[in-house]
Amino acid sequence: MGDSDADESPTTVAVSEGEGGQEDQSPGEMSQQEQLSCEGPPFGEYPGEGWKNVAYSIVGTEVRTKTEFEKRLNKQFQSALAEPGFFSGIRHSWKDTKLNNLFGLRSLKTPKADNSLWSVAASGFAVINQNPAFPNHSFFPAGKIFQCRLRHSNQFSNDDASSDVRYAALKLCDDDEGGPFDLIMSTGRVAPFFNLSGLERFAEAASRGEEGKRKWLFESPINYWACVDGERKSPTSYYAQHYYSKAGYNFLANDGRYRLAKFRLIPADGTGESGLLSEEQQKEIWLRKRDQEDKRLLDYLKHEYVERLRHHGTIQWKLQIQYHEVKDYDFSSIYNVCELWNVDTHDWLDLADVTLTADFDPVSAEQIRFDLANHPTNINLPEPKSIDDFKSAWEGLMMMYNLQQKEKSTVQLEEKEFVHYVVTTETGKLPDAGTNSSVFLTITGTKGRTGSHELNKYVKNPFAIGKVDAMAIKDRHVGKILTIQITVINHDTQLGFKTDWFLNRVVITRLDSSDTYVFPCYRWFTLKNSRAILACGKATLPHMEETRHISLARQLEVQCRRQAYEWACTKVDIDIDQIPDPKFINLPGRIRTEDYKLLPRDAQFPSERGFQQLVQTLKSSFANFRPVGPPWETLKTIDDFKQLITGMFETNDFINYVIQNWEDDEEFGRQCLNGPNPTQIRRVESLPYNFPITEDMIVASLDRGLSLSEEIKAGHVYVLSYHELAEISRHVDCYVTEPTCLLYVNSAGNLVPIAIRLYDTPDVTEATWTPRDRGLDWLHAKMCVRVADYQLHQITGRIMTNMILEPVAMALLRNFSSAHPLYKLMMPHLRYVIAVNTVTRANALQQSGIYDEFLAIAGGGHVELLKKAYRKFTFKILNLPVDLDTRGVADNDALPNYYYRDDSLMLWKAVSDFADKMVHLYYSTDQDVQDDQELLDWTRDLHTNGYIGWAGNIDHGFPAKITTHGDLIEVVTCIIFTASCQQAAITYGQYDYGAFVPNMPPTMNQEPPREKGRTTMQSVMASLPTKKQAWHAMATVFMISSRSGNEVVLGNYPDRHFTECEVDEIVNTFQQQLKNISESIHERNKLAKVPYEYLLPERLPNGVA
Repeated sequence: MGDSDADESPTTVAVSEGEGGQEDQSPGEMSQQEQLSCEGPPFGEYPGEGWKNVAYSIVGTEVRTKTEFEKRLNKQFQSALAEPGFFSGIRHSWKDTKLNNLFGLRSLKTPKADNSLWSVAASGFAVINQNPAFPNHSFFPAGKIFQCRLRHSNQFSNDDASSDVRYAALKLCDDDEGGPFDLIMSTGRVAPFFNLSGLERFAEAASRGEEGKRKWLFESPINYWACVDGERKSPTSYYAQHYYSKAGYNFLANDGRYRLAKFRLIPADGTGESGLLSEEQQKEIWLRKRDQEDKRLLDYLKHEYVERLRHHGTIQWKLQIQYHEVKDYDFSSIYNVCELWNVDTHDWLDLADVTLTADFDPVSAEQIRFDLANHPTNINLPEPKSIDDFKSAWEGLMMMYNLQQKEKSTVQLEEKEFVHYVVTTETGKLPDAGTNSSVFLTITGTKGRTGSHELNKYVKNPFAIGKVDAMAIKDRHVGKILTIQITVINHDTQLGFKTDWFLNRVVITRLDSSDTYVFPCYRWFTLKNSRAILACGKATLPHMEETRHISLARQLEVQCRRQAYEWACTKVDIDIDQIPDPKFINLPGRIRTEDYKLLPRDAQFPSERGFQQLVQTLKSSFANFRPVGPPWETLKTIDDFKQLITGMFETNDFINYVIQNWEDDEEFGRQCLNGPNPTQIRRVESLPYNFPITEDMIVASLDRGLSLSEEIKAGHVYVLSYHELAEISRHVDCYVTEPTCLLYVNSAGNLVPIAIRLYDTPDVTEATWTPRDRGLDWLHAKMCVRVADYQLHQITGRIMTNMILEPVAMALLRNFSSAHPLYKLMMPHLRYVIAVNTVTRANALQQSGIYDEFLAIAGGGHVELLKKAYRKFTFKILNLPVDLDTRGVADNDALPNYYYRDDSLMLWKAVSDFADKMVHLYYSTDQDVQDDQELLDWTRDLHTNGYIGWAGNIDHGFPAKITTHGDLIEVVTCIIFTASCQQAAITYGQYDYGAFVPNMPPTMNQEPPREKGRTTMQSVMASLPTKKQAWHAMATVFMISSRSGNEVVLGNYPDRHFTECEVDEIVNTFQQQLKNISESIHERNKLAKVPYEYLLPERLPNGVA
């Protein structure tokens, strides 16, 4: 885009010299042809067709001589070109005061007619162009959505049919006052004055009536031209107009270059301007009155606008921008609001789509205050040096607008237009859920919106914890209610006020019809997030929304969440080598903040105080650990570990059973199937490459009379492999091997270990440990397997599973609105996963974290293992049947007593059936799946930024697009099952098995022997964790395994995000399936040697907790 050819000299026009053949023409007198050639200022041609501004010709006819016309033309901007004097600042301040109190300016506004509307306003949304052609700007990022208000009015007259300038004031927020940016625009491309001095002359002349205005019009050609350009008479609609900001704003874009920008608002459908003055009307422009034959209402434009909005559901505008690259050689006239920029070099570019969705009542409309002082720091109006400066014109424009802004409407709504609404609020029962803040409600419907109502301001503690409170409000009938807006005005926390508020839901009943609307919320209002637009409880897909208002409200909600839930790094960051936090490279996507306190309140745990107290207690316990004797001292006997439990922690029958049987091979095998890490075992198809073994080594363990190869073929041989630990860093003076353990299902159906190799090497000289070895040799080898299992379970099992779910939650929050059925369905299962992972990263994965006290691979190795595991992760692993088939453990006959598998499969079936019914309830066809934009955005975000490919662009198997019912049901089932059932299976058994440390040691303090016959009880005890290590490990698994007091179990949804009866029926069916599963498990457990209870439905958390 080029620069204008601005010239410091005053605006001039070319006047023809006249031709021969004209009689009775005095020298210097303008001929008729010459008069008509005075078209106006440069670039002033009207962009439409069939209309012409003949103001210059009219002025030329009045002054009669070309010399006089040129004189007036050439001197019209001279005052603004003079350098400001010493007292310019004082005169500027004095002039502001004088003009603000000027009787002549005030008198221009005609008296208010009784019960007529002086303005009309509507609210809606402004969406910044997705592919802007204007320079990138931080205030106008592509796609950003603003709530907005737009008000129309007349400049002077209360009669809509009179000749007048028409206003469109745009506020980029939904507040009566303030806001980030106000634009005051009006019809006409130029202003009737170019500085404050000009405004004073304009006001004084106009105050003298028609003759005063007439005289002023002919003083300067631009005066007349500007009035003709801006005034409209008897227009058909406020919509059929183009509105201009006139003044140029300083526009500092992201590239740091200095520009000026002007704005305009035009109809989105290309509607032309109405009410343009005819040539006859232009000749007597000082006459404002309507034509006598016009019998329309005084405020017909306002009524037409409201009817248009309600008929179409929306009114759509284009907000456009025109900018100028400021150069050192530019003259001050580029700031002249009476000059136009060349549209050939200064295109009007689309800035935003403005969609109005609900009109205000007249009283609410008049309460809106627009102010040019409301603007971002990088879009501002130039500071004038004097009252004559071109830059002072915007102050005059603001004063002119304030004329009608200070008017008070006399409109009173008739009693029949009012209805009574009963508003019921339900405050949550979470700790600290109540508030002392002021709460305001606005209702938007198909016939407009209500005013803002403060709820129960005269009632004591209406929003206390768990309180249900109701009040009646009286306001206009807004038709079918679409949304409500809740705004919380927080008070001073230093005075003891509780600011945050957790709102469960709002119920609104119209007394005249008994229509009831339920608005689920289940979110926190905080100082940062004090406002929310809530849609009715019925879940809908975005492409099935009935109104544009709700569609845009959904987009706004998603936009706000994207700002709150930012990825720590994205694919773009990877591509340009700008990773914000290299420590967590090669891991799943996560939230940007590392500080739990900086998480959005909705992502934090229900009780911040309770959780922080728990973490602090754990840390303090570590710091204050005072055992008898030195903490680094090894315990003398196995019984000392028993005493450590009874002396500091709780014990139970299960722990006592483990203590009594932990050395047995059958107990070792049982724990491989039904312990805290039941997913490590795999069927052996062929012996591992690193497991050179001969038949005679294990023949005594094979009780069917078959060879090892025959037992393998029959599906009786399984393996535990921990080769992932190879090349992983170990903590200082801590040891863990990378063992491989063969297990065998004997004829009694019991799984037992039959051979162990401690190191990931095919070296035949490396010892292979078997049950034939001396008791302590074999026991120590099994303990080494347990140490390795502990590392993988803690890191690649529990922590990695949570990390895999965080991207799901992040993408869910960033792309689904709360009205989406998948958001309502999955969010209860993922609500706290971000908080869990944030705390884990801060307290377990950082330097000097809790694992550094006892984990063999702490101090960096645990993060290495996470990264190694993530490189191999594919989303299909979360599909239980696929995982069981992949590991070869799905056959109940070949591998009996695998209660984790059996219970998980029942639960998987129940969750899958539940997901199937829920998906089909909202997606009738595969096409509905494909048309769901929020679903598409979620899958793309999760595929690209959640499961990042990192180096090598690894595909982790999550689809970039979901197109069928089946695919969607599988994904939903994987997520719910993993967040609930799988989490329980790998979490809640840790204390039962880990409280007795020798059964599940977190580390070895001596390198395991490589030769047989060297293990003694003394060497075993020296290898086991010290008192401090053991205590820290016990405290950690105790905390992790603990259940929260307010835990919600699977199948229960106390947060009623759904309000549909059909959903209640589906949930009831799901709960019945879970009840049946529970009964089946209880019956099985009656016959089991050791009951397996970790997957009892009544003990399953609904999600990550």
